[in-house]
Amino acid sequence: MATIKDVAKRAGVSISTVSNVLNSSKYVSDELTQKVQAAIADLHYRVDVTARNMKIRNTKMIGVIVSSFHIIFVPQVMNGIQKYASEHGYQILFYSSDFSFEKEKHCVSLLLDHKVDGIILNSVASYLEKKYFRELASLTASHKKVFVVSLERNLSSYGIFSVHVNNFLGGKIATKYLLEGGCSHIAVISGPKIHDVVYDRLCGYRAALEDAGLVYDTSMIEYGDYTTLSGYLAMKRIIMNGIQFDGVFSCNDQMAIGVLKAMKENRIDCPSRVKVIGFDNTYVSSIAVPSLTTINVPKVRMGTVAAQKLTEMIEGTLPSGEITYEIPIGLVQRTTTDPDKENGIELEDW
Repeated sequence: MATIKDVAKRAGVSISTVSNVLNSSKYVSDELTQKVQAAIADLHYRVDVTARNMKIRNTKMIGVIVSSFHIIFVPQVMNGIQKYASEHGYQILFYSSDFSFEKEKHCVSLLLDHKVDGIILNSVASYLEKKYFRELASLTASHKKVFVVSLERNLSSYGIFSVHVNNFLGGKIATKYLLEGGCSHIAVISGPKIHDVVYDRLCGYRAALEDAGLVYDTSMIEYGDYTTLSGYLAMKRIIMNGIQFDGVFSCNDQMAIGVLKAMKENRIDCPSRVKVIGFDNTYVSSIAVPSLTTINVPKVRMGTVAAQKLTEMIEGTLPSGEITYEIPIGLVQRTTTDPDKENGIELEDW
């Protein structure tokens, strides 16, 4: 591969002259400019953008760490990040922690080694890892000046800009809708206990029950890991334990699909006998049979905003004092609660 030194030698000029032509940093005569451009074409020379940007302390690269590429919520968020970043001249390095906190920390280290300008992080760390969150926040203040945006989780109390939804409200809306539909024994298929996203959704569930004068019963809760299989197994445990239920709130759509499969195998009709609500409004919710009522999270929008806010931080244009952005959510009614409802397919999710 040709170097800038090779270009200078071919053109018969100094290296600094070639640099001035490439960067338009100083005046170079038309004659010398043409010689340099001819040498570049002859040698098929390509500028090392990363090396050049590092000299001005800006690599135009951002890192993205997600929980898992296998969770169907994630690729739709990634689409929003990718589109915005590419439109604004940024390259992206994508990593998955596969729901491993240790792997997440390793991914952060790798991105710092790559000298990225910023990181969008969908953290899987326990809400108890306060020291870790403080360390992430300190990256912005350190000499490295690496900016961090939290995706999905609200870590703004640590000084980390957060793009998230109101998970408490989502859990409450879902549960209240089941109650209004006549359910009084609502089971929950939750994600991992250590995640505050899940905790907030469960708090919303509990608040809706208490508002209705019902008792919060932990025996109605089973835990999964956001996958379809975990939702299926969690629902099987509820059924085998003899728990009486007429409604199910699943903390994501993917687990809800497993719930529907387990119910079908046990001849539990939905929605005439048991109503089911998911969370996220991913594409599977509209193609499931019956189609899944769910809480809509604008996933592409979430990714777009995360990328936008990170680039604003990098470029110094983020409004002073702004530390969080809440993505609005809402209920999408389909046939797992309302047999006469249409599927309500969202084309952007396909």
